[in-house]
Amino acid sequence: MARGSVGRMVSTAGPCHQGEGLPGVPLGRPMVSADGRDLILSFTGVVTPPAQTGQFNLRQPGALPQASYAPPLQPRAVAPPLGDMAVGTMVLRNRSYLNLSGPPVTMTLRNAPARDALMALAQMGGYGFVYVGDEPMGTTAVAAAPAAAPSPTVSLAFRGESYARAINAVLLASGLQAKQEGRMLMVGPSVQSKTFGAQLSKVYRLNQASAASAADYLASLGARMTKVNLITNTVTQGQSQANQVAGGEAQQQTKRETITTTETYGAAAGPLRGLSGTTDSRLQSVTLVGDPQVVAVAENYLRQIDLRERQVALSVKILDVALENEAAVKNSFAFRYGNNPIQGGKEVALAASAAAAGSNTVLNTASIGRPYSNEAFVTVGSQVITDYIVQAGQNGAPNTCQPQFGTEGLTFGARVLKIDDNGFVSFALSPSISARAGANSVEQVAGCGRINILQVRRLDTGTVRVRDGQTLILTGVISDADNQAVTKWPIVGDLPFVGQFFRSSNNARSKRELVILVTPRVINDGEGGTYGYGYQAVTREARQFMGTGNPGF
Repeated sequence: MARGSVGRMVSTAGPCHQGEGLPGVPLGRPMVSADGRDLILSFTGVVTPPAQTGQFNLRQPGALPQASYAPPLQPRAVAPPLGDMAVGTMVLRNRSYLNLSGPPVTMTLRNAPARDALMALAQMGGYGFVYVGDEPMGTTAVAAAPAAAPSPTVSLAFRGESYARAINAVLLASGLQAKQEGRMLMVGPSVQSKTFGAQLSKVYRLNQASAASAADYLASLGARMTKVNLITNTVTQGQSQANQVAGGEAQQQTKRETITTTETYGAAAGPLRGLSGTTDSRLQSVTLVGDPQVVAVAENYLRQIDLRERQVALSVKILDVALENEAAVKNSFAFRYGNNPIQGGKEVALAASAAAAGSNTVLNTASIGRPYSNEAFVTVGSQVITDYIVQAGQNGAPNTCQPQFGTEGLTFGARVLKIDDNGFVSFALSPSISARAGANSVEQVAGCGRINILQVRRLDTGTVRVRDGQTLILTGVISDADNQAVTKWPIVGDLPFVGQFFRSSNNARSKRELVILVTPRVINDGEGGTYGYGYQAVTREARQFMGTGNPGF
């Protein structure tokens, strides 16, 4: 029986059995049936893999099947690493809480004025009571004055409650403030900013933070800060000399006026309510006046924000590599980060690989020191004329040509965006190299002169985050030039058939790649440095120079 999907064993009247299967493959469970004469046992056939009998045709291109692999999904969402965070902690005392002593309170009120309830509680404990309103002192009420805001009401039920908790509960329910002066209670909507006792005044000269930013910070916490603003108005009347009629009188007048105004602002709520202050832009100082406890709290806030801004030195190396052996140097437009930094002298291996591929030209090696949120710009090269702005002459006058210049050389810009407390530096780079574009790099502008055509290679990285001491490699800025030159003998080289023996052609292709290596190093400006603020020499020459004891760092 042939090998198929079903095998059969037939039993006839005589002792005859017929069947055939695959060697080494067990048969499945049989299906028993009969046709009236024979007993039939049927087995499900075994599926065998098809054998490949065809051959690849090497003369015709084709695609070979390749296994595709999809990475497995993560078992769960994983947040990026957080790192350490500098935290300043300060415990603030509730200035509105009154620690009073008195008898237990049993009282029930419904929609009663809060002023009357507090007065009754003060008399119960033997304290004096003064209600301080919002109206400024020394003013008289007139008929046209707006009606005062209604007094807040409270509903309460106390049974044997402690005296301090009862009176503070009424203050909390009514939204009023209170302060104790001896045996007297002063209650009002903003009584924390009013006192007839002594106040403290302090002047703080800031080292790092500006006075304006410190004032805004304190104002957001409830302090009332006052700034002096200068507004300059310039008014010009008449016509300028260029627009006047020939022989006319000059009637242009310019009037400049400077107005000095003061601005007082502050948040309606915050721990510094009742504190007032002002700023001095010349000395970058802040003056605070208020209760000694509030001034002490504001001083702690100023100490936490008047910190030194971190600085970083960006060590930049720019290499211009001529790629002659493309098999030796691979091109990848990417930056390496995380667990793939160049460390411990591997920069030498990269430079050696670039030198093996062709010529390696170091265009720039510099260290740019920048503080947080600042930028630097380096330009090395010469100024050449790249364009002309032509203005047509009037009344037969010749055209006016105004040249536009461009830089032939290296232009490098770096901007430090953030330096965090964990040693990561976020910055952006913008290197650019421009050079004249071969033999056809000069064009003639009619009536003006020659202009130069520059070939520019530029890279804008965007925001990049690198750890302190790691090296960022930027590649992929490739310039590919294909030059074809044909030389021939005069007249003879133009003859048909024979002229090919008097002509020669040369096809030269050049490919250059720009490799940029950037290493950020956070400057340690803490106290205790031998020279200045903790300067540490990195190179051997710098350590030898520092060991001589030369001052100036």
